[in-house]
Amino acid sequence: QGYERAVLIGSDLPDLPADFLRYALDALDRYDTVMGPAHDGGYYLVGFTRMSFLPDVFRGMTWGGQEVFTRTMNVLDQAGRRTHVLPEWYDIDTAADLQNLVIRCEDTKGAAVQTMSYIAENRLVTLVNSK
Repeated sequence: QGYERAVLIGSDLPDLPADFLRYALDALDRYDTVMGPAHDGGYYLVGFTRMSFLPDVFRGMTWGGQEVFTRTMNVLDQAGRRTHVLPEWYDIDTAADLQNLVIRCEDTKGAAVQTMSYIAENRLVTLVNSK
């Protein structure tokens, strides 16, 4: 649609700081790509400029493994893309990840409000804490 830069994020990041999105878009003013590594070896964010988009980073990728970020970075490096790496963040893939979210958000007003409300309403904290 004519955009000069685009960022794709996962849908399992209820407490991703909004600043990370701003950092990603700002980085695309100086870099070809931007990557946000997830704590589990994957990534939570990838961004490209119009001229640097590289569909090869998605082709043949085995998703869900601990090497996804590293393999993606290798593809970007081999293609000569200048890549900015954001701080590591947490996505929610497992019950342990959900428990970590609850712990991270306990004392934080406003973080993942809807997700935390859903967890409380459905008594998922007890379920998560018992695992």
